[in-house]
Amino acid sequence: MRRYCVIGYPIGHSLSAVFQNAAFKKIGEDAEYTACEVKPGDLGIFMRTFKKQYAGANVTVPYKEEIIPFLNDLDEEAKMIGAVNTIVNHKGKLIGYNTDAYGAMKALHMESRPDPRKLRVIIIGAGGAAKAIAFACVKAGSQVTILNRTVAHAGGLAKRLNELRVELKLPLFNIVTYGSPDDFNVEHCDILINATSCGMSPRENETPVDLFRDRSELSKTNFTVMDIVYKPLKTKLLLDAEKIGAEIITGDTMLLFQGARSFELWTGKTAPLEAMEGALRRYHQ
Repeated sequence: MRRYCVIGYPIGHSLSAVFQNAAFKKIGEDAEYTACEVKPGDLGIFMRTFKKQYAGANVTVPYKEEIIPFLNDLDEEAKMIGAVNTIVNHKGKLIGYNTDAYGAMKALHMESRPDPRKLRVIIIGAGGAAKAIAFACVKAGSQVTILNRTVAHAGGLAKRLNELRVELKLPLFNIVTYGSPDDFNVEHCDILINATSCGMSPRENETPVDLFRDRSELSKTNFTVMDIVYKPLKTKLLLDAEKIGAEIITGDTMLLFQGARSFELWTGKTAPLEAMEGALRRYHQ
């Protein structure tokens, strides 16, 4: 039996095993996927025996950047992003990938939007998930702003993304900007993405930005709000977004798409998306 896992801390919120095991069963793969809670400071110890125990893994908070020194190589996109969420054990060589960027674009159905270059995207956060999502949005040509409580981290990410725009020879008119969540203005945004853990259980009453700041009523159409948090499925941010008529994208959507891409990297087979989605749907019922 081939073993796979998701590495993080804490890990009790993870739903990856729900749909990955359903996927392995659907294609008849003799494999098992489990959650591994690795406490801060213990990542090195865990990784010492990883090659012998696991064929691959997902990586979640807080290790998407910290995991990199323990890998033998990174694919080009993971190198550019600077974060890893998928590990493939290829004949004893650990290769890091990032499927969050792919998952975000699929969740945002970016390929079907008329002109991504005209979209004003605000991303809350500057960690591993934010790096991947911001990279994907910049690559699509959108106008990206990074907002983070530690503004210096937002500035560092914006600087790196602007360097990547030059390296990838992308149009130079959409410079990545940055600031604090206090700078958020709903009128200057087409897509808002929370790429932090704010709003995750047990902090359900928290929201990274106030959509109703200085106003009791607000209506905004052609506005999309996505949250990477999926426990609860509808965070306070998404509930507030619904009140103003925005399109909402729950965190399990990106989770599903990035997980499907990870599955394909591990197995070399097309992910049984319907079976994976069905497993998630049954979990939420």
